[in-house]
Amino acid sequence: MSADAMTEPESIGHYLRTLREQQSLSLEDVEEATRIRVEILRAVESGESTNRVPAAYAKGFIKTYAEFLGADSAELAERFKGMHMDVSPEMGIPAVAALARGRRAALSRRALLLLVIGVGALVAAVIVYCFQAEIFWRYKLTVRAVGRVPIRVYRDDKFIWGTTIEPGKEKSWRGKKSVKLKISRPENARVICRGRTIRLPEGEIVSVIFDHRGIDTKIIARWEEPARPGI
Repeated sequence: MSADAMTEPESIGHYLRTLREQQSLSLEDVEEATRIRVEILRAVESGESTNRVPAAYAKGFIKTYAEFLGADSAELAERFKGMHMDVSPEMGIPAVAALARGRRAALSRRALLLLVIGVGALVAAVIVYCFQAEIFWRYKLTVRAVGRVPIRVYRDDKFIWGTTIEPGKEKSWRGKKSVKLKISRPENARVICRGRTIRLPEGEIVSVIFDHRGIDTKIIARWEEPARPGI
């Protein structure tokens, strides 16, 4: 049979099957050589390839199959196109499959958008936290006790804490405008500001103030004292 004698759609498959049998090849032999599955090859030979795969793919299988058998693959592919493909190859995929693929793509884009929004919100929260910690709570003092240290703490000129720090313990405080410490037994305290140990005057009670003017230390006569101007 010649390719010119084919008029019916199944004639292409019959023609290919005849060529295969003339060469004593099994479908398994063709599958191994072309990587086209046996069930697809069988559908091509029976003229039912478009029932198994989109016409655009079936055309490619027929062309590959024909090339392997030594037939005029281009002519067979064009004949198949004229019989089965009244739309462009790009439109050969069934509409349902295309719709499902479009939905999957939309879901993927939505998931990516949500991920980007979530990461952006997290980054913004971290930036705000760091910004506030650095700008709005910019003053920080740390006390490390080598002995018992009675202490009172004032943040932005308001009393917030009073206790005794036990030996070996360490406490830190921050303020927006200032941090002020009143320390009894200052010989037992190591006051640290920005990684530097502050030298305390010798006295029974000392105060340490950290504000926009820097560090100020002095001896005080009692726990209570007038507020420092400008704080």
